[in-house]
Amino acid sequence: MEDTTRGIVGTIGTAGETGPARATTASDDDMILVRHYVKCAQVTDTNGVVTPLWVEWDDGRTFKIDRVLARRGVSQTRYGGSGTRYTAQFGRHVTYLYRAGDGRWYVEVRVPQQRVA
Repeated sequence: MEDTTRGIVGTIGTAGETGPARATTASDDDMILVRHYVKCAQVTDTNGVVTPLWVEWDDGRTFKIDRVLARRGVSQTRYGGSGTRYTAQFGRHVTYLYRAGDGRWYVEVRVPQQRVA
């Protein structure tokens, strides 16, 4: 398991006082949020509470979740359905990690918006 969080933080962003930071490479008008599905190890306690342990990125790098700071049910109106949003701490960095109603895990990443000519 990789000790650094630079890869996931560089992709997702670090948390400020109001949550994950925005991408700084383009204006907000040029960026959109999309789901990026990830592998996630989890443990479920005897009360059914799910806690994520680590995240695996597409290229195989893994990032240990040091602490889950918060969890709350969310309505995913942008995508439909419902799920749980976890505020996860990776080293000194904090970001949101989501568990969709179908059990899959994802993060939201900012990507350039496709321009229609």
